[in-house]
Amino acid sequence: KFYGRIKGKAILQGLEKAYEIDQVKVHLYGKETVSKGRKMGHMTVVDEKIEDGLEKVRKAHSFLQFRS
Repeated sequence: KFYGRIKGKAILQGLEKAYEIDQVKVHLYGKETVSKGRKMGHMTVVDEKIEDGLEKVRKAHSFLQFRS
């Protein structure tokens, strides 16, 4: 999710909560500015069942927000 001006300094919120979920990894690309639609990173998860993995990564994603 992106909140703020059209373009600005990238401020990530919620990373600590995302990392509390077992087996979820957040990979950030190190970009210093954010704009709507710009890919800032991705997440991976390892789990026995794809459904469980999807649930975990969706929950982690819900915590993450970029602000400018």
